[in-house]
Amino acid sequence: MFNKFKKNLQENYFFYLLGFLYLVTKLPSINHNLPPYYFACDEGLFSDEVFRMLQLDSPQQEMFKSGPLNVFPIYILYKLFIDIFNISFEYVNLIIFSRYVLTIGLNLLSLLMLKKLLSLFFSREESKFINLGLLLFVISPYLFAQTRLWYPDSYQLAFSLGLIFYTFKTRKEKLGFRNIIFLSIFSSLLFATKYTGIFITIPAIYVVIEKLFYTFKGYDLSTKILELLKYFSVSILIFITINLGILLNFEQFLNDFYFNLNNYGGNFNFAWRLIGGTAYYSTFLFIVPFSLFSVFYQITAVIRFLKDKKYFEFFTFFVIPFCFCFYLGGYYMLVNRNINFLIPLLIIPICFGIKESLRFQFKIVRTLNSINIIFLSIFLIYSFSTTLMDDFEKDSRIEMQNYLLSEPSSISSLTIGINEGCTGDSPAEGIINTENDRFMENGYDTYLFNSFWNSAIKFQKQNILFVTNHKNTHFDYYLNLDLFNDNFFTQNKILEINQNYKIKKIFGTNGPKMIYLVKK
Repeated sequence: MFNKFKKNLQENYFFYLLGFLYLVTKLPSINHNLPPYYFACDEGLFSDEVFRMLQLDSPQQEMFKSGPLNVFPIYILYKLFIDIFNISFEYVNLIIFSRYVLTIGLNLLSLLMLKKLLSLFFSREESKFINLGLLLFVISPYLFAQTRLWYPDSYQLAFSLGLIFYTFKTRKEKLGFRNIIFLSIFSSLLFATKYTGIFITIPAIYVVIEKLFYTFKGYDLSTKILELLKYFSVSILIFITINLGILLNFEQFLNDFYFNLNNYGGNFNFAWRLIGGTAYYSTFLFIVPFSLFSVFYQITAVIRFLKDKKYFEFFTFFVIPFCFCFYLGGYYMLVNRNINFLIPLLIIPICFGIKESLRFQFKIVRTLNSINIIFLSIFLIYSFSTTLMDDFEKDSRIEMQNYLLSEPSSISSLTIGINEGCTGDSPAEGIINTENDRFMENGYDTYLFNSFWNSAIKFQKQNILFVTNHKNTHFDYYLNLDLFNDNFFTQNKILEINQNYKIKKIFGTNGPKMIYLVKK
């Protein structure tokens, strides 16, 4: 037993090392953005629902703005946790607990599924490319920064990797019930986390149909249909089991589903803005997560896939994701993180492209490739490091709150204009009378603006290719099609403020940029 464990540790030491690194580097962010400064429109939806279920001691879910997997497992696990340790349930602790379980626990599963997937493309002798792929997952500054909230975009990628792994595994083996069961489980889990995840079941469906007709080649059509029905029945049973909460409250599910649709602007709109929307999501999928320097290796992989007639790989890793970008780009609401669950899939073609690039014969091309790898490494390591160091800084809203508390007590009689949205309270709450006046129409003596939300202050976002810290990207580039501009180094660069006011104080190291304005 010990020898087997020792051998496993020796063979997979790099995997365990990266798993430990991932766990340790995630811990500093767990206590960030907690009430009263938390994302009430996202984490608040789930925490409110679980808190309601705990208070009523009822497993009946009544909120389906995202899949039931975001709520029901946390209800069960947190209830067990408080029962075992005989403690009362608290709202803040519930959020922290869910982040440990989902954003750390499920993403460690992501690392495992990625390792299995990479092993299908690279042999044991090519283990350095497997390790490279795992390293890219851990140190991608975008993935590192965007997978920390109790929200499906932070952990849905575990199920997308699992589905794609079993899709390719099934393609290499016989169909069988075992593979069907795992394909069904991961497809159902994707849907149960976020409904758009069902989009990437297309390759799996194709493989099942292809395998079915190949396995039963020579059999009559009725036999093929019978086998298809058997597999379909198993899949439906698994889907119903995992998504049982939806069926028990189907009317509410439909109401919330249509709410989401309307929230994104209603129906898909085939108009000129579709081009901008597609470019927006394509940028956040193919360029941003691993930097502009990775695009060369993706192109190299595409050329090799097509040259080797690996059309299924090309279809799975590039065509389907691009089609999803096209689909999302047709809706009014543009939020970069909608694409997050597809990002880890690009690690396979990137590693494949790097492997191919090392075979280049021409000296000048090999030199340029070496330079590109150096720049890619420097950018990723620098960006990852700056994001991690930022996690140890105090939240800008807490800093502003402390600053306001140190101001003369006479300010408590004033009214301050604010622009807060779905990120909880203003730091001025409880210190000064606050009124929402984001465009300064009431002319108060003081204003406190949060850069996450619209206000009278005009900002210029940083050119997306130069962003090194993506913790707030889903706010900074929300509905923002101006991704490429001449602002290379400053996020939320202040371009213009009301001429009758001056900036008294700014905090913005960790969190939004908080700007305190006073009349001149």
